[in-house]
Amino acid sequence: MKVRNGRPSDYEKVKTVMNEWWGGRQVDHLQHELFFEHFTNTVFIAEDFSGKMIGFINGFYSQVDLSIAYVHFIGVDPSVRGRNIGKQLYQHFFDKCLSDGRKIVISCTSKINEPSILFHKKIGFNANVDHRGKIQFQKIL
Repeated sequence: MKVRNGRPSDYEKVKTVMNEWWGGRQVDHLQHELFFEHFTNTVFIAEDFSGKMIGFINGFYSQVDLSIAYVHFIGVDPSVRGRNIGKQLYQHFFDKCLSDGRKIVISCTSKINEPSILFHKKIGFNANVDHRGKIQFQKIL
């Protein structure tokens, strides 16, 4: 597996697989092209050795609190789940955060996304229900 920073050309690739990777849930409208244009230093793409995208993570840094980074989406191709790809993508994001002085990573998901909740807890995130009824994740690096 190879992990690289995202590029503007990755936006369509990511958007195209999202509904399938989320088990048919219609989530592709929640992805934003701006991540692949303006936040490429905090977007990572995992590819297999043939160059096929098998995972991605996109996030950004808080402009208000210089200790916080936020992950907007992380996704792994269902055919390769269980191989630590998501964990490795997060590790690339964590390493970038630490090198830039970010010590707290947050993210969220819906209550129905049990695989995401379990995954985030497994890699050390704390999970709480926020004021919107969503699951809020936080990890101190």
